[in-house]
Amino acid sequence: AVSGQLRFVALFTKIATGSEGASQTVSFSGGTNCAALAWRVAGSVDNCVASTRNVASVTEHSFPALTPGGNAQLWFAVLHRLGSQTATQPSGYTYGGYSSYSSSVSSMFAYREISATSETPGTWGSFATAQAGSSVTIAIW
Repeated sequence: AVSGQLRFVALFTKIATGSEGASQTVSFSGGTNCAALAWRVAGSVDNCVASTRNVASVTEHSFPALTPGGNAQLWFAVLHRLGSQTATQPSGYTYGGYSSYSSSVSSMFAYREISATSETPGTWGSFATAQAGSSVTIAIW
C-alpha cells in the first residue's frame, strides 16, 4: 500500500478446462471501492508471473522490470491508481481496457505480443493529476 491510500492490487489466474460456461462472476465485499479487469488468454499457457511497484503521488507511473525465467510471448502492463483519469499506455503496447469505480479508483491495462526473456514496459502517463498507484508487469508463456 502507498501511504494507506491504496489497499492492494491483486492478480488471480485460472486455467480453464472448457466447462466454465460463457461467463464468470467476481464479487467484492460491501463498501469496497475497487476497479477490476478481466481477460481471457486463448491457446496454451504454461506460466504466468508478475512484478509490482507501488508509488506515491505521481503523474507518470513506471513499470517494474520482469525476468520471468522463461521465454514469454505475451506481456501485460496493468495500472491501478486513485482517480478516474486515463492517459497514454507504455510505448510499444496496445491499449486493452479501462475500469473505474465512482471516480475514486481506476484500473487500466495494455498488452504486447513479443517473444522475450525480460521486459520493462516503460511509463503510463502523463496524467493531469498526480495520484498514488500500483503498476504491474505480467508475463505469460
